[in-house]
Amino acid sequence: MTGTVRLDSTTGRGENLLAQFRDGHLRVATPVQGLRVTRSIAQLEKVKDEAIDPGAGVPDRDAIFMTEPDAETNRINVYVSRLSEPLLQALAARFGTDAIAIRYMAETTSTGDGRNNDTSPFYGGAKTSTPNVCTTGFSWRNGSANMMLTAGHCAPGGGDLSTPSSVIGYVTPNSSENWNNGTGSVYLSGQSTYRGDVALSSVVSGKATSPYIYRGGPGSSSGAAVGEMWSRAPVSGDKYCVGGHVTGEKCNWTVYSTGINFKHSDGETARNVVRSFYRNDGVCTVGGDSGGPVYTVRSDGKVAAKGIHHGHSSNSVSGCMQVFTDIWQAYYGLPGSLATA
Repeated sequence: MTGTVRLDSTTGRGENLLAQFRDGHLRVATPVQGLRVTRSIAQLEKVKDEAIDPGAGVPDRDAIFMTEPDAETNRINVYVSRLSEPLLQALAARFGTDAIAIRYMAETTSTGDGRNNDTSPFYGGAKTSTPNVCTTGFSWRNGSANMMLTAGHCAPGGGDLSTPSSVIGYVTPNSSENWNNGTGSVYLSGQSTYRGDVALSSVVSGKATSPYIYRGGPGSSSGAAVGEMWSRAPVSGDKYCVGGHVTGEKCNWTVYSTGINFKHSDGETARNVVRSFYRNDGVCTVGGDSGGPVYTVRSDGKVAAKGIHHGHSSNSVSGCMQVFTDIWQAYYGLPGSLATA
């Protein structure tokens, strides 16, 4: 950390604004460093979205499983599970050699991951049984309406959301979930920003959700109050916990990069998500943990909501990779807000 804010510009107008910061005409508390770059954020986002699946005719394109922005170098990192000269040549021909950098991560396998009999008022971190076996995330409120947040791929195309013993409610297609089987992340109705992998369920009459999540191991009945939504988006180096109904609570995950696209081996792609690593014991999240809460534990014992678990990837060298949707994507994309206590 240098204690200096770097602001890049792509136009003459941007350079003029940076000059005002440097010359002291616009006063800020933190020193500002400026650099002229060749690609804007919008241009990089376009490369990021196109490079995750460059289309038919590109040899070995299934080797690409993740794309992430690299602001420091003003380019996109393209991650591949195996090296292929025809693929590298095709990517260079389409995007150039300055806009992308290839990162090789060997022996990577991935899945979109799905306590055990939750009843009303429903907690986050509990098992859901339909349409797919997953985990509930966080209680949500839209006015006076009780709702429950989970992952979009837990209810692709909408449908009922239930625990093994009780129906929670219903996920409305398109407007309340953003995952299509065979494709992955799609836009929520009326939006033009990818919001990761989220779904919001209504709650049936006579039942409610609670601003609590389960903590502890698999089958745990211990809970903690949700005190707040994390005050900012995740950044590299952040630590947090994941609470899935299969694995239970697992902490000391570390954020590695944000705003990535992650493609699974079946071709489905989670867009605009966060990736992290756990390097200690190699015990990864597993199928059924999807949709579970991502959070940090405050000094008062309450938790701060940070996101919704999407999936995992195990790597024999690096340990565990975890992918989640930032809670702010749910806030901006879905009606209502986090329920707190």
